[in-house]
Amino acid sequence: MKQRIDSLDIAKALCIILVVIGHFNPDNAPVFWKWVNTIIYSFHMPLFLFASGLVYHYTLNKKQSFTSFIGKKLKRLAVPYLITSAIIITIKLASQGNAQVDNPVSLYSFIEMFYLPSAGYFLWFVWVLMLMFVIIWFAKSKTSRTILFLISIALYYIPVNFPEIFCLRQSKVMMIYFMAGVMFGEYNLATILKHSLANTAYLLLYAIAFFFFNNSGDSLVPIVAFAGILAILSISKWLDSLSSLKSKVLLPLAAASYTIYLFHTTFMGFAKAFFAKLHINSLFILEATIVILCGIVVPLTLHQTLKRHRMGRKMIGVK
Repeated sequence: MKQRIDSLDIAKALCIILVVIGHFNPDNAPVFWKWVNTIIYSFHMPLFLFASGLVYHYTLNKKQSFTSFIGKKLKRLAVPYLITSAIIITIKLASQGNAQVDNPVSLYSFIEMFYLPSAGYFLWFVWVLMLMFVIIWFAKSKTSRTILFLISIALYYIPVNFPEIFCLRQSKVMMIYFMAGVMFGEYNLATILKHSLANTAYLLLYAIAFFFFNNSGDSLVPIVAFAGILAILSISKWLDSLSSLKSKVLLPLAAASYTIYLFHTTFMGFAKAFFAKLHINSLFILEATIVILCGIVVPLTLHQTLKRHRMGRKMIGVK
């Protein structure tokens, strides 16, 4: 179990790194960076939801009441989301008159954040994850969770537009990945990652799926996403054997992944504003490196600082 959880945490660490890299895609980015961005976006958020579903399976407590379960999820997800949203909206209100701001806000955004990711579109993930947890609690048996997985597949392909409120539209197309993670644990599919030759094949499988299906329409998007998930899981199994890298870098990143997710765009925005002031367009690699590091290292440092204090732990949703 510990080996499996460590591999999953490594996958989460890789995913948050990819999320930060994917959120740096300026207009002056070279062609190779656009390709990197396209590759990342083909599976990175499905991977996050898949990992969340798998963690849910591993930590499932059948005796826990609905109020207790949801209360813990609210403390873990909703409280940090609301605090972060309020901080981001405040910063944007203070700076958007003097600098270019992605997703501009207004005073009404302080109200809107209770039903939409008004501080930044990337926060849709929090709403989707909360809804997934509300739904999955009612699936008490393996059979019911399997049926829910089949329902998630049907929802993905039903040509009906759900409303944006509470990110229901995103939930409709993302539920399939969360439930796939649950099924991965439910049917002990981690055994397919035990053989190094098979893990190498998963990397090739993703390359093939991306090449043939990435631009083939929404109906084939899950094929590329699931192939990418398998590829990252296989890489995680290999990295699991590198004890120093795992303990010093990857596991701390995994532990702070939610804090990094919430704050990375804010600190990346500060770094991008700094480069914009310098009017340097030719040093793309330097700018990309510094902006991405700001999006990872600063929130990681913030997480490690806040978790030392009781109020800080509440702010970032950790015990």
